[in-house]
Amino acid sequence: MKLRMADTGQHRLVLLPGLDGTGQLFAPFQSVLPSTFTTSVVTYPADQVVPERELFACIRSVIPWGHPYVLVAESTAGPLALRFVEEQRQNIRAVVLAGCFVSNPLGPRGRWATSFFSKPWLHKEPTPPLVRKHLVGEDAPDILVESITTALLSLKPEVRAWRTENVISADARRALQICDKPILYLQAASDQFVVSTAVDEIRRLKPSVTVVAIPGPHLVLQRRPRESAEAIRSFLDSLPAA
Repeated sequence: MKLRMADTGQHRLVLLPGLDGTGQLFAPFQSVLPSTFTTSVVTYPADQVVPERELFACIRSVIPWGHPYVLVAESTAGPLALRFVEEQRQNIRAVVLAGCFVSNPLGPRGRWATSFFSKPWLHKEPTPPLVRKHLVGEDAPDILVESITTALLSLKPEVRAWRTENVISADARRALQICDKPILYLQAASDQFVVSTAVDEIRRLKPSVTVVAIPGPHLVLQRRPRESAEAIRSFLDSLPAA
């Protein structure tokens, strides 16, 4: 658990990491948040395959009990976040989905999956070129590419493979439809991981979702942390007082 203390605690964010599950990649986003935010970061075991429902315990271990909070899910954490809301609605003020999806995000154009999601790749180590191409953009700083690659490599191969396969089989459409919490979707304008039709599906299933497009690649919280933080702040400030 990582906690960033703030002056007033006006907004409490619980951050759910994507494929890596380490929570370490939220640092750029946390560093630019206003002092009116606190953040708790969820982490998942890197050395064992954990069924999704058991991951709820990881979330419960860091939520600010007795206080309203906002779930911020990144990438592959979207389905988990929505099903957690279905399971435990109490004190959840809103949900932020950053580059997320509710079903297979590859779509018809997903031929690139032959390199990123094929069975042979599942047993290979992630490489900086793949990270640049599909997650952070070719112009990403070397230090960011290195940190993401290292985070992915910290997982046991079988854990990484299991989480990757879950991307293809994901289905949180029902959880999205019955979610009665305000939802903000941060859409990466140059996303090479989640196809635009995945966002269209979310809009169709839940017309009340607020969608904010942010210039940049898939991992917008890392590549566009200030724009992401401002979009979240503006959205939360527009909601009724907690």
